[in-house]
Amino acid sequence: MGSSSAAPAGGRSDAAGIAVGLDGHLYERNVMQTNGFLGSLFDYSFSSFITSKIIKVLYVLTTIVVALWAFLLILVAFNASSGAGMLTLLVIGPLLFLIAMIYARVGLELLMVIFRIHEDVRELNQRAGGVGSASVAVDPAPVAPPEPGPSIAPA
Repeated sequence: MGSSSAAPAGGRSDAAGIAVGLDGHLYERNVMQTNGFLGSLFDYSFSSFITSKIIKVLYVLTTIVVALWAFLLILVAFNASSGAGMLTLLVIGPLLFLIAMIYARVGLELLMVIFRIHEDVRELNQRAGGVGSASVAVDPAPVAPPEPGPSIAPA
């Protein structure tokens, strides 16, 4: 008997997360749970994600950090000379702020796409009869005895 991710359709499971498939194999359920923020934060089994819950906060914090960085850049430029300060205030600072925010946004969107792909794949798997992840029984494959090679007759 082996364990894997989820019981096949028609199997039965218990509250402990162990399931018995129709084929009689034991399966370990790996279902994403929906917890609150603190429940997800201190979930040491990583059965729920917090990233999708805090992505907006991360974007706001990124905006604040990038704005402070641009402001510091402008101050350093004014400290060097008033001409460099004006150029940085009117052109370089806003341009770098815009570029940094584009990169931050694209990075956070890519992160969210990964999580949404995970949710969609899990939903498709559940529609197909799975419980959370693919159902695969892990049994050792039978090993066939080695085939005898040609025998060499003594001369």
